[in-house]
Amino acid sequence: MNETLHQGVSDTLKYLISVVDSRLQPEEAKTQLMALQKLYPSLTIKLLWQEEAYDGSIHYNVLLQSAEVGTISLSVAAKNSLPWPLRGVQRSREQDFLKVNDMVFTVGDTVARLDFLWKEKPLTDRFIDECLIYEAIDEYHIDISDIELQEAINAFRAEHKLYQAQDTYRWLEDRGFTHEKLESLILEHTKVAKLQKHLTESHVTSYFEQHFSDFESARVAQITFDDEISVTEARELISSHTLGFTALLAQRVASAQTSLRGNGFKVLQRGQTSAEFGDIIFNASPGDILGPSKTENGYTLMQVLSFQPACLDEETITKIQQCLFKEWLAERRANAIVEWNWG
Repeated sequence: MNETLHQGVSDTLKYLISVVDSRLQPEEAKTQLMALQKLYPSLTIKLLWQEEAYDGSIHYNVLLQSAEVGTISLSVAAKNSLPWPLRGVQRSREQDFLKVNDMVFTVGDTVARLDFLWKEKPLTDRFIDECLIYEAIDEYHIDISDIELQEAINAFRAEHKLYQAQDTYRWLEDRGFTHEKLESLILEHTKVAKLQKHLTESHVTSYFEQHFSDFESARVAQITFDDEISVTEARELISSHTLGFTALLAQRVASAQTSLRGNGFKVLQRGQTSAEFGDIIFNASPGDILGPSKTENGYTLMQVLSFQPACLDEETITKIQQCLFKEWLAERRANAIVEWNWG
């Protein structure tokens, strides 16, 4: 080992002993680690920890990654505590998630069933994404100041209409949360948002220029009918000028012939529609009637009301940052080494 690496290992060991002796919580330990990382920019230093559920004790491990020798693992176990390697030993039945009478569901069974029922992004992918995001938060040293955290807490309370202290206490009690747990969750959420901004902010303008047409929008009115006969009759009424489109919409809503779902006024962005549907809408003129079209909710008539050119406003910036973050996450996931510890 060269002198820098040797000294880095020595200082990291001293740091670990100090963390264990001082019984620091993970956030405090990570803050102190940042100072150590600055002393050794040629090394990548990562802090890992594991908390025992029964007594709340925390065991720390540090990984030092060096281009010269690879990865060095250091850990310190306090007196009378279980060393890090032994904490990974599993009993065979620990793969079981649920047992009802003689029926046993393993963790793998449960995840597969949830994926099937939710019909959304696989739960396994969401777990992987969470790991990659928090890995990047450490990698990029994303930290939140007390002022930023308080602003995030205030925004959360406003969003959930928790204006009075008793409202907040009731909300926490209903969900089995402590104030500390809620603050911790908001802190992590705020770090993710700050990471997203850090990774994407400098690429927003170029993305907007490359996908300019995707952010054009059209304001439309829409009526959805249950059957083809009804929508055809409505189209004939409008075509013959017997009844205007918005008058028909108001009439149907007032008479409870239609629900709000799929009906009313909406703004459609070109990038969020199919290429074929987008061409139809954005090649039309204000006042044009489109349809009838078959949709998952029935048969739809639509009137184009107005168009709005693409604009790099706050809403668009947020959408672009989310899109760029998804692309970054997909690339990160593709290059990740994933190892599941259940069947």
